[in-house]
Amino acid sequence: MTMGKQGDAIATSPGSGAEEADDYRRQVVRLNEGWRLIECKGGIQWILQRRRSAQERDGARWMSIAYHRRRDTLIEAVTRRCGPVGPEAMCMLGTLPRMIG
Repeated sequence: MTMGKQGDAIATSPGSGAEEADDYRRQVVRLNEGWRLIECKGGIQWILQRRRSAQERDGARWMSIAYHRRRDTLIEAVTRRCGPVGPEAMCMLGTLPRMIG
């Protein structure tokens, strides 16, 4: 785990550099089985992603749905779009900096 520009914890690993990959190295938090939050490669925005089904043409991959720079609009989008999100994941969202980048 490394610290982002604003001091937020960002998961990093030797995984893939491709944002749609299941093992993308800059995943911030897994919200539930179908949704996750990542930091973009450039570190200037958070990307809310939805998991595509393994039955779809390219197998199980992540599709970018929304892009956010502000924590408040990100949390609003998560609440509106992602269905049930566990308390640990919501707590993690609350610890993100007010703005990214």
